[in-house]
Amino acid sequence: MVITENRLKVTIEDGFCMFLRRLAYPTRLKDLERIFGRDYSSISRIANDVLDLIFDRWQHIIRFDHRRLTPEKLGEFADAVFEKGAPLMNCWGFIDGTVRPTCRPAMVSH
Repeated sequence: MVITENRLKVTIEDGFCMFLRRLAYPTRLKDLERIFGRDYSSISRIANDVLDLIFDRWQHIIRFDHRRLTPEKLGEFADAVFEKGAPLMNCWGFIDGTVRPTCRPAMVSH
């Protein structure tokens, strides 16, 4: 169970679903009331508490690693992404960590 400071109770599964849905774009808390059957302020508190639980448990692997990800190394990564055809010159990684080939439209001459 997740129990917030103001004594809201929810299963960890439901709390995690609220947290994930809250992060999905586009979303507004008011829209989530119908999905979860709770008022938006409760959903916000629960989602924030789940975020705190995740951070407390996993902070050792989700914190930015300043020792390995130096400005020089990030520059190398950004150059590699750009050289593969990305339109941005300063993109050095992707949110979900999945490496995928990217494509971009090419001009076709007739």
